[in-house]
Amino acid sequence: MALLQTHDVVAHEVYSDEALRVTPPPTSPYLNGDSPESINGDMDMENVTRVRLVQFQKNTDEPMGITLKMNELNHCIVARIMHGGMIHRQGTLHVGDEIREINGISVANQTVEQLQKMLREMRGSITFKIVPSYRTQSSSCE
Repeated sequence: MALLQTHDVVAHEVYSDEALRVTPPPTSPYLNGDSPESINGDMDMENVTRVRLVQFQKNTDEPMGITLKMNELNHCIVARIMHGGMIHRQGTLHVGDEIREINGISVANQTVEQLQKMLREMRGSITFKIVPSYRTQSSSCE
């Protein structure tokens, strides 16, 4: 019985209205503070970019098995994935994916050579922020 009473006291302290109001509610659910309706009057979905975080472990000198290139807009693109390589085995990146950041470091204004050197030297947890390519998915029954 004492355990249930203790639970009720803790639950009241943690979940009561006073406890929940410690952090003020956000003033706007949008990052820039303005809703899309206040800018254009309607949602402009053309400017929305889907971003994904891809994370994996690299604890050896094994090559990652990807080739990068810069496109005409100077965005870093996955140009090729070597069959059987680390990235291919994980299936997390695809040809055409745009890499925006590596471990929180922007790839903008860096050369492919600089990025390849950075990736070669990295160990441990590596996180890519990518914009997925919109390729057509082939069915598995072909």
